[in-house]
Formats: sequence, C-alpha cells, structure tokens
Amino acid sequence: LARSMVGLLQWKGVTAKPDDASRRAAAQSFAEAATLMPESPMLRTLAAVSSPYRTVPIKTGVAALAEVDAGLLGALALDGSNALVLRNLERLYDRLGSEYGQTVYETQELKRRLELVKGVAH
Repeated sequence: LARSMVGLLQWKGVTAKPDDASRRAAAQSFAEAATLMPESPMLRTLAAVSSPYRTVPIKTGVAALAEVDAGLLGALALDGSNALVLRNLERLYDRLGSEYGQTVYETQELKRRLELVKGVAH
C-alpha cells in the first residue's frame, strides 16, 4: 500500500504537469506494489496503465497499448466485475479502434472485446 501511495504522489508530481522522470518513478512504484500484492486488481491496474513509462524511452503506440492491455486483462482475471479495470479496458479499446493501422487485434476482435467490456460494465 505504501508503494502505491508513493507512486500516486510521484505520478501527480509537485507541479501541474509532472515530468517523465516522475512518471517513471511512479510506474516503478506501482510495479513493485503489484509484485508485492499480485492478488490486487487495483494495484495491477495502476501497474498496467503506467507500464509504458517504465522504459527509456517511454513506450508509445501499439507496443505500449498492447502492454497496457495485457496488464489490464491480468487485473480483470482477478476480478471480472471490477469497474475500474473495465473502464480502463473500454478506454483502451476505444483508443485502439481510433488508432490508424493498429495491429493489436483484428477489427472484428477489437469490436467484440469492446462490446464484452461494455456489456459487463453497464
């Protein structure tokens, strides 16, 4: 819990716009917290959505989205009705649907996943 709280403070930063180093430190704190409590879907969600910041340079594009997707699916496996995980997956699938040339999922598979997530979330 302490590592996740430190991560939240690092993520927000002390300024209105945190820098990449703050986000990287936060992502590392979230990953450590999730490692210490792998049964927590909330900690896994924090680790998943911040995962692109753990690398230098920061992962972007489809590679980053695929990593976030894998982490969120792991969190969902722990709690299939977790509203935060489902909302994050919905946002991710919406984003993948709008990304030109994304290759994480075929178009039909992406639509199916989005429908499933929306169906459970509502």
